Amino acid sequence: MKLSHILKNLKDVRVENFIDVEVSCVTPDSRKILPGGIFVAIRGKREDGSRYIHDAYLHGAVAFVLEKTSCRTHYNNVIISKNARKTLAEMCSLIAQNPQRELECIGITGTKGKTTTAAFLSGILSFENNKYISIGTNGAYGICTDTFPNTTPDPSVIFPLMKRAKELCARFAVLELSSQALADYRVFGINTPTAIFTGIGHDHIDRFEHNTFRDYLNAKKSLFSEHEVENAIVNADDEYSDYIAFGVKNIIKCGEKKNSDFCITEFKNKEGGCDFFLNSTKISLAMPGLFNAKNASYALVAASLLLNKCIKDFVGYISNIRVPGRYEHFFVGKVHVVVDYAHNEDSFRSVISLAKELYGRRIICVFGSVGERSISRRKALALVSERLADFSVITADDSGSEDVNKICNDIYLNFTDKRKAKIITDRESAIEYAISIACPGDCVLVLGKGAEPYRNLSGKILPYSDIYTVKSLV
Repeated sequence: MKLSHILKNLKDVRVENFIDVEVSCVTPDSRKILPGGIFVAIRGKREDGSRYIHDAYLHGAVAFVLEKTSCRTHYNNVIISKNARKTLAEMCSLIAQNPQRELECIGITGTKGKTTTAAFLSGILSFENNKYISIGTNGAYGICTDTFPNTTPDPSVIFPLMKRAKELCARFAVLELSSQALADYRVFGINTPTAIFTGIGHDHIDRFEHNTFRDYLNAKKSLFSEHEVENAIVNADDEYSDYIAFGVKNIIKCGEKKNSDFCITEFKNKEGGCDFFLNSTKISLAMPGLFNAKNASYALVAASLLLNKCIKDFVGYISNIRVPGRYEHFFVGKVHVVVDYAHNEDSFRSVISLAKELYGRRIICVFGSVGERSISRRKALALVSERLADFSVITADDSGSEDVNKICNDIYLNFTDKRKAKIITDRESAIEYAISIACPGDCVLVLGKGAEPYRNLSGKILPYSDIYTVKSLV
């Protein structure tokens, strides 16, 4: 595609030293530039992409998107943008030939529950023989597959994936949308006529993510105000749902409140799952927990809208769905071991409480916290784990460039009773130790990473799996 064609379809940009060229790709990562590519210099909270213009040039970049006019260079095709993140999304969409316009897109946002809701909805679409792509924390799956480190990857990944899905005749795109992705315009230009809000908690608030809870809340709200949402499916039990979905034509509430459009009643956990009624329809799941009942309800309602059927038509489809890394249960000898993605205060509280209800014996938690962000989360995790669990083994999570020992100590120092926690920084050793001190019938909760196939230690992405580690001990 010619650069001239791209430029005439962009908003709020101007170009200096223009020479028309054939464009091969667009990326904000100078290391991924191919000959003929456009490099978009993003100013982030940690890095300023303009520092890497020359690197991009050496890799073959033929055009450069900048925000600050002070960063002008002597290169050709310097594109000055009012918002480089929006321009990145616009360019990626154009290069991919706007595939989102030929897919029915469903957006899912919320502090927790996005991945499980997406899995339930994707399962229903699959059983109904509809081709789809799902993009989220567990990577891309459905009609085509891929892996990436973020819940919502950047536009240079999203739009090519959607193009591949369109070429393979997909009808739907199920998108997990993190607040940071919405704030960073990663899905700018993608309309989601059907959108789901699973709820919000006080998380992701620090200098590297959202400055305040209001910023975090409004990032979630932007899905419903800026992406042409016609049907909003929201958590009736969340106090912010009315604010989030305000202005949407059709708002559907799911939850325990009696005035919910789809009300969850007679909920019961059982061995290997749970039972409940959604209005008058009885539903059985292979995953326990009220939070999973809610996730299933959002998916059922969305499917009924998308496929124009009743929710009872889908009940059989979801009864055996299990989501990797979401309350995934194993036995190591006679010890229950559960791997779960829970990584914030609310999800810790839900998962630990559920384990206490189901097993009734000692609960041992293995967990850490991410580096370089969510600093306040460390205290919250310590307080919840000390209060609800019997013992905690504090270990490495995705530390990034931050020192693992410091993160673990930050958590440990917030335990009032230091006898209830122990630091073992090596994650495999921490899991093995926790299981070794457990008695028959006890439960070891391995929390934080779920089914993720990697870890970020010392700034390096390395292969790793909690599930593989646990299975190796069975």
